[in-house]
Amino acid sequence: MQGAVEPAASPLGLCGAQERGCIRAGRPGGAQLPKNFFATYGRHDRPVPVVA
Repeated sequence: MQGAVEPAASPLGLCGAQERGCIRAGRPGGAQLPKNFFATYGRHDRPVPVVA
């Protein structure tokens, strides 16, 4: 996968282009964010758990 070309789009640290590539590749490594992570965690300045 190529390096980031824009700022991170999620707590996984991937830019939007990398995130889309990861989804197309079937999420190798299995890292996932909780559903509605931004509303539940991001808006409240809480750490977002990443599960594998």
